[in-house]
Amino acid sequence: MTRPEPTAMDRLRRRRPAQVPIDTATHLRLLARYLTVHGWCQGRLWDSAGRVCLLGGQLAVLRAGYGSEATVMRARTLLMEQFTADGYHCVDQWNDAPGRTRHEVFRQLDRAAARAVQRG
Repeated sequence: MTRPEPTAMDRLRRRRPAQVPIDTATHLRLLARYLTVHGWCQGRLWDSAGRVCLLGGQLAVLRAGYGSEATVMRARTLLMEQFTADGYHCVDQWNDAPGRTRHEVFRQLDRAAARAVQRG
């Protein structure tokens, strides 16, 4: 995931490039890619090795210049719908559950991205 490049106007005005608009499914796929590269962790947003939990990864994708707060919230809502169906009350509770595996994390992200595509 590369950061958006500043335009000539961005460079002249010494500002950050505008966020790249993405849909919810793309946000979830970028989140999966970020976790693949940097790693996944439990019990904190990020650790000293650069690994992130699901929420920390969402913030990292947003901070990298992709999507908006609304995109992040739509993705989080899709994930929460899946997790509450399994008896969890929040993303952190699901992410930090003892025995949670990396494979389960990626499977949930794939499911949520597919549902985002279906919803349009």
